[in-house]
Amino acid sequence: NATTYNAANGISLTGTLTISNASGILDMAGYTLTPGASTTNNGTIKFSGASNGLAITTGTVEYYGSGQTVAAGTYSTLNINQSSGTATLDSGTTIVDTALTLSNGAFSIGANTLTLNGAISVTSGSLTGGASSNITFGGSGSSTALPAVTLNDLTINRANGIGLGGDVAVGGTLTLTNGTFSVGANTLTLNGPTIAGTPANLSTTSSSSLVFGGSSASVNIPSSVTALDNLTINNANGVTLNSSPTISGTLTLTSGTFDAAGYQINIGGDFSVFGAFTSNGNTVVFDNVSKTSNITVNGASAG
Repeated sequence: NATTYNAANGISLTGTLTISNASGILDMAGYTLTPGASTTNNGTIKFSGASNGLAITTGTVEYYGSGQTVAAGTYSTLNINQSSGTATLDSGTTIVDTALTLSNGAFSIGANTLTLNGAISVTSGSLTGGASSNITFGGSGSSTALPAVTLNDLTINRANGIGLGGDVAVGGTLTLTNGTFSVGANTLTLNGPTIAGTPANLSTTSSSSLVFGGSSASVNIPSSVTALDNLTINNANGVTLNSSPTISGTLTLTSGTFDAAGYQINIGGDFSVFGAFTSNGNTVVFDNVSKTSNITVNGASAG
């Protein structure tokens, strides 16, 4: 059975804090915990105060209050379990080595970099980013799924790869250092420069959608992109193709020039052009014989 110790006041130690049982719980509530020489946490340490949390490198640390500040630092397992409001990451370097658990409420990264070396588990919680929020996936663990979020920079550096568990937008740089980055049945929006690292680590299927926005120059679609549901080009400085994709849904050219670079494009749905299309000798094939494809140019039907 789980053993829970409910703190009645602050705890300040000079020696060792040990929770030996995996079901053991130290509930600090709104009180302050000041560790001593070392901490061995095989169970769970819980905080519910507005800003009394503490990063602990072993066991599980749970934030279960309302609108809490999550302390920066290194965690083994971090559980966000807000009764209400949003838990916000404090400024500084934060690393989660084993698991980030989003049990309830939103977890806001803020203007920080969150490094995840383990899994992400989502029940009723969510992840919130923004124009200054960064995530780095490292470690040697299994593949895990990144839930829906808006980010500045996203780095994938895990041999077993990372997948998407929702729609993700990257306003800065997507860096693919190691491992496959799988879009799956989601939409990946890239509003920054061309993919850094090894772009061919990007993996898509006929259920995947890509949106290229922003205004960065010399943006390329990786050669590994051979199947998509929808593709949207909305980059004022244009995007260049590096493969012959089959697009089962709609190809939409909203802004900028889409340079096919001589590659054949197979479209199963519609082709909508509000920007510019440069074929450079390529062929566009409408290959869904069971569907009438619509070609729209600047809002007017072309066929």
